Amino acid sequence: GIFAGGLLVHCCFIPLWVGCIVPPFLAVYLLFCGGLRMLAGLALIGLIVYLDFGITVRWRPWFMRLIYELNMTRYYSRCELRGALDAVKTERNLFMFHPHGILS
Repeated sequence: GIFAGGLLVHCCFIPLWVGCIVPPFLAVYLLFCGGLRMLAGLALIGLIVYLDFGITVRWRPWFMRLIYELNMTRYYSRCELRGALDAVKTERNLFMFHPHGILS
């Protein structure tokens, strides 16, 4: 992995993480607008519930390999993992980090 690979993974995952709060707030706003917007809010809530509980994403080994090979840690000049590392599963696990860790 090189810096560009780490940057690419950041450009994909961070907007998803930050933007995930927008649809629920938009749905509630639409509910209070009334009329057709209220129906759009109900439809959006239905879509959110379906995506959260109605589907299961299959295991994709190629995706895991891609994320590991792009090496998100190359984006930082210094990156370390601390804590109970022996308790972390190494099989069928995509270990991610909380981006605020860069501030500590």
